[in-house]
Amino acid sequence: MAVNLKNLSPKELQAVIAEAQSRMKEARVNLIQDVRKKVDALLTISGLTLI
Repeated sequence: MAVNLKNLSPKELQAVIAEAQSRMKEARVNLIQDVRKKVDALLTISGLTLI
């Protein structure tokens, strides 16, 4: 979703920034979880474990 930032007030810009930061945190957590699942799957099919 595109947001035209030029017409937003400082308060509205802060809200957009806060929302974006929150979404970035969620995206990072999801990415880490996805990578861990893939690594675990590779280890499992290889008969290996990670200590």
